[in-house]
Amino acid sequence: MGTQEARKKMLLISQGTNEGFIMPFKLHAFSTTAIIAGICTVAPADSFNIGDTDVSLTLLGIGPSRVVSAYYDDGSEVFDRAVWGGQLDWSGGVKTFCVQLLETISVGQTRLFDVVEVENVPEAPPQPGPMGVARATLISDLYARHYVDMMSSTGDLAKDKSAAFAMLVWEITHQDSGGNTAATILLDLDLSDGNARFSSNDTANTFANTWLADLGGGSDDFLGFGGLVGLTDPDTQDYLTVVPGPGGLMAFIGLASIRRQRRRH
Repeated sequence: MGTQEARKKMLLISQGTNEGFIMPFKLHAFSTTAIIAGICTVAPADSFNIGDTDVSLTLLGIGPSRVVSAYYDDGSEVFDRAVWGGQLDWSGGVKTFCVQLLETISVGQTRLFDVVEVENVPEAPPQPGPMGVARATLISDLYARHYVDMMSSTGDLAKDKSAAFAMLVWEITHQDSGGNTAATILLDLDLSDGNARFSSNDTANTFANTWLADLGGGSDDFLGFGGLVGLTDPDTQDYLTVVPGPGGLMAFIGLASIRRQRRRH
């Protein structure tokens, strides 16, 4: 690929189109070299079951998202780049959120995924490796409290909330912590400090910090979220996606409706 063509591809990606490759360019503040290193999203996939293997999905494009400044130090190398943070759209109507900053993928690429429990993503190498049960509890709580609202948003609000959601997925999965429970790990999460730091525009940052403070209900009241699974592939990013069904997203929507009604009385 020639230099001019490569620059065109980079510009197309930075403008949020579905053309070109998702490549790891270095961060230059507010330049057009932003990448989609970890853009992740969640999406309905009613044929997914834990234990399924070789599920073929093609990345069709980028959903609602914002440029995110992402910093991650895994102890051996530092990832310090601008990335697209938000939803990814796949074949079959699947939407995902990325759980792995140190791997990339290209729009138009088809991959074979295994469907696994949330605690088993992301795979290692590279770092950070499987999140485990405690961090999976935090991820489920994030989905339970904010997924439905985020996915029902439109326009700029959808972009801001999707970026906020992506930043929290990365923060939960990448931030170092000496804790071994959801509550103790939560104490170490800070979007602006530690070995994993993330920032976007003011609105997305406000959502992310508010939602972070809201995890566990401000204490240790962690909610479950049925239907959430992981997608793993040893050669590309790993993802989270929601499988709708009786025990999944639709059941949660009913619960959320009941809670809203209770708040009104």
